[in-house]
Amino acid sequence: MLLKDIPRLILGFLLVVMFMGFQTLVFVDAVALNPMSYYSYLEDPAYFSRLKGAVDTGMGDIARYTNIPEEALLTGYTDSELSDFSKSAVRQFLEYLRGKTDTLTISFDDKILKSNVENAVRSYAGGAGISYNATLSAQVEDITKIAVDAVNSYSMIIDPNLLMQTGIPQKLAEILSYLRMTEVGLAVGALLFVLCLWLTNRKHPMRVLWWSGAALFVSSLTLILPAAVLRITNLASKFGTKETYIKWIAQTICNSFFDKWMMIQFVFLVVGVLMMIYYVFWRKRKKQRVKAHFNQNEKNLI
Repeated sequence: MLLKDIPRLILGFLLVVMFMGFQTLVFVDAVALNPMSYYSYLEDPAYFSRLKGAVDTGMGDIARYTNIPEEALLTGYTDSELSDFSKSAVRQFLEYLRGKTDTLTISFDDKILKSNVENAVRSYAGGAGISYNATLSAQVEDITKIAVDAVNSYSMIIDPNLLMQTGIPQKLAEILSYLRMTEVGLAVGALLFVLCLWLTNRKHPMRVLWWSGAALFVSSLTLILPAAVLRITNLASKFGTKETYIKWIAQTICNSFFDKWMMIQFVFLVVGVLMMIYYVFWRKRKKQRVKAHFNQNEKNLI
């Protein structure tokens, strides 16, 4: 290795770091915080069957706790209503985290639930010879709220009200507002390092393709390998010991993210390889032209 290659190696290393940061933020912005990414499980029939099972179980627990007939709660929602709400809730929740909406007003429609609970309470009161009064009406409101909160929580995994009370969405929105600015900053930084590489290769400017491609190849490979190991070892299946609705969602999302992470990094890796291949062929053609020119000059001398 020549002494003049040391600055190029340093710049190449810094370019690798820049690429790794940029590629990571691209994934976070385009995949992790994109509501469409979660449709890989929202559209899965297995997801809805687990969601329905979890909600039904939750309603059963509420029924036992409040002495409301379980059937009154279970008939408070249809399969299509529950499915549509879960998709809408996840999308709105992520849009709120991304700062696209200022408020988060996600709540399952309680009309049927409230009507069923009220009918059950009125039936109980009538059988006990009690008039339906303000106290019973307040109990209907409380039970309905518990049931709706359960649907909301199961649909979104994380209780949005709890997050709003702790101020986490506001903090995340503030952080995410700088996400694309950081992406642009990393892209500009990478271009500056490429420019520096060009300055160190002014006599051979096309070498910048090789150095840039090599840096992109190394950064992509560095990011792919750990994810590939985690995917092959099925790390997501290690979450918890009990097969639950939450575990299934966590496992499905993790596996989907690992696959999309590797796919994105593979695209960058291919771009890096193509840049290096183009430089190799360009250099080969240049040598052939030089050799042909040299041979032509020899013939002219003869």
